[in-house]
Amino acid sequence: FHLKFMSSSGASETAHYALRVDSLAPTDVIATLSPDEEGMLTANLSAKDEISGIDYFLVSIDGKEPERLPAQNGLASYPLPRFLALGQHTLTAAAYDRARNRTEYVTPFTVDHIPQPKLEILPEYLIVGDTMRISGSQAIA
Repeated sequence: FHLKFMSSSGASETAHYALRVDSLAPTDVIATLSPDEEGMLTANLSAKDEISGIDYFLVSIDGKEPERLPAQNGLASYPLPRFLALGQHTLTAAAYDRARNRTEYVTPFTVDHIPQPKLEILPEYLIVGDTMRISGSQAIA
C-alpha cells in the first residue's frame, strides 16, 4: 500500500505500508462445562487467534437466541440458565475474531437434576395451634 499526500505546495514523499488481511478463522475453540458449589453449570469458553485476536463469543443453548459475550484474552464464561429441562441439551459457542472470522464449537450436555429451593421455616418451634410460616427463594435464570 503506497500513500502520497498532495497539496497546493506539491506532493509529499511516498510512504509505504504493508496491508495485512486476516482471513483465518479462530482456532482451538472449546467450551467446558463445570458445576459450582450448588451444582449450577457454567460454560468456560476459550479460543485463539494469532492475527487479530478474539473479539467475542456467541453462545446458544438448544438453538435459541444467542447471547453475545465479550472475550478477555480469548476467554469468557457463561452461566447456564438455572432451569433447563431434565435431559439432553446442546451448547453452541461461536468465537469471532476482530476481523469477523468465525469458528463454531458444539457440545452436547445432560441436565440430570433440578436445583433445590432454599426454604426458611418460621418459627423454628411450634406449639399446637400456632401458625407456621414457610418462605423461600429460588433463583430463576
